[in-house]
Amino acid sequence: MEYEESDRDAKEEDHFLSSTSEDDSFEGVTQLKTRQATTTKLKRFKSIPYISYALIFVASSTNTVTGILTRDLSDVDPLVIVSIRAAIIFLISSLSLFFRKITPFPERKLLLLFIRALLLVTFTTAVFFGYRHLPFGDVRTITATQVVFVGLFAQCFLSEPCGASEVQMVILTVIGVIMVTNPPFLFGGDHGGNVIYDRIYYLAASFSAVAAVVQAANFVLIRSLKDLDFNVVAAWGGITGAILPMVAALIIDKSALSPVPNHVGTIVLIGLLSYLSQASMILALQVEGANLCTVLRRAVDILLGFCVQVPTRTQSICATAHP
Repeated sequence: MEYEESDRDAKEEDHFLSSTSEDDSFEGVTQLKTRQATTTKLKRFKSIPYISYALIFVASSTNTVTGILTRDLSDVDPLVIVSIRAAIIFLISSLSLFFRKITPFPERKLLLLFIRALLLVTFTTAVFFGYRHLPFGDVRTITATQVVFVGLFAQCFLSEPCGASEVQMVILTVIGVIMVTNPPFLFGGDHGGNVIYDRIYYLAASFSAVAAVVQAANFVLIRSLKDLDFNVVAAWGGITGAILPMVAALIIDKSALSPVPNHVGTIVLIGLLSYLSQASMILALQVEGANLCTVLRRAVDILLGFCVQVPTRTQSICATAHP
């Protein structure tokens, strides 16, 4: 498998050089050297025992903290949080690229980077809405269904294997999500009918499900961009996520920024932790397969999510009890 990847990388490099004209040959060679250096660093990084497990744990734990902080900012528009968070990620990533003299505009990767950035904005907005209106552990469990879609996308676009064990894993994941979330259209109400199902819970659950599909596509795209420095990928997501959500928030409510001064410290902390989470997950996806990373990430997410949810005694998904 490692030899196949090396051969594939060599072919891509030959094609890249042959398609570069004389006018931009110097720039093309510079970008190729940068990509080769990145690939070499990733190979050394991959040789560290259990490094992917450590990266995924860091990504999941920091993401859990940002989710908790987001729930506490009940008076701040989630779109504003997404925008400021993305701006901080862009600032850190662009500074890193500037001081290391790495171009943020790699040849033949711009469209993939832009699509990945749009997917990230969609995912972050949808999952923040879920955190705002659903129990924390339930959001994590719903988004765990992305394992199904990552397996499908990885097989179709990355030619990663999908055998009997992967199919069993998908089936068990879906069954586990159903048993944990107890959707009322399958299990019905309880407590003698004194549980009222609110439309906002169905909407938040739908947003979380959409986030699962979008994040699956995002993971596969990151894997296909493995020859780029992770700060290039993060910078594109940061600048896109900083502009689009802020424009949408101000169109919906012109006073959306008014609560921000009261929570500057918390929002900045969310941005810093989000950068650490993104960097860790991008590196993990660059050194390991998309399927393995997704399974590990979802397992840790669900475990940490319910460790948070149980002590706070949050309510069940899709329902809210009234006395």
